[in-house]
Amino acid sequence: MGQIKKIDLVCDLIYQVSKISKKSFRSLEEKDISSKEGFDLVTKVDRDSELSLKEGLYEIDNKAGFLGEESGRQDSLDSDKIWIVDPIDGTRNFVQGLPFFSISVALASSDLKKIYSGVIYDVVHDEMFIAEKGMGSYLKQGNKVTEIQVSNKKELEGTMIATGFPHKEKDRIKIFSKQFEALFKKSGGMRRMGSAALDLAYTACGRFDCFWEGGLSVWDIAAGVLIVEEAGGIVSDFHGGDSFMKFGDIVASNGFFHDELITAIRID
Repeated sequence: MGQIKKIDLVCDLIYQVSKISKKSFRSLEEKDISSKEGFDLVTKVDRDSELSLKEGLYEIDNKAGFLGEESGRQDSLDSDKIWIVDPIDGTRNFVQGLPFFSISVALASSDLKKIYSGVIYDVVHDEMFIAEKGMGSYLKQGNKVTEIQVSNKKELEGTMIATGFPHKEKDRIKIFSKQFEALFKKSGGMRRMGSAALDLAYTACGRFDCFWEGGLSVWDIAAGVLIVEEAGGIVSDFHGGDSFMKFGDIVASNGFFHDELITAIRID
């Protein structure tokens, strides 16, 4: 992993940009917070962080396009690759002073069908989850780098399951409630942490056994998808297909009970 120059530069960039959110965490002013689509929040820190990431990624690869949560998509005429960025995944946690939010960066094909690399950084806990296609997934804490693997739970019964509420599409709450009930009866515990990127990273390293959520955006999941897969897990949509990057309905698991998980959440 250390020989891969580009991914090292991306990690260094994320560390530097994280100083913006670290400095403002639990000291935001009301004037720096505003609402956008639905009940979503955006802060000056989101915008400043995304701009810094955009500028830094351009220096690393000035041909790739860019897709950011706050600034939208700009394709490149010179490359079939695109950076996918969420400057703060878990903005509401960040605003509320809850220590569970992350920076997520992925490099993907322009058609979003392939993910080449992904990095998720837990800003508060200084944990960086890193993956490149075909090279495994790693957790970097300071100078310590450890290869990570999904959990070895063989059955859905008794698992630790992560999810998120469909706050962007509130009319989906009835479907979500049925899914939640079906899994609640089987699980050993359910968690709603508020950062889909970290939910995926935690699934990759075995802290969660699986994760499902509907209606997410590509910047929420792109990096995490690769990190889970490179850690030995499986990612699909709610029907076992591969439309999750397009529609945002995602299921991630260690692979042992993936079919059972999909059956449990399939509400036709």
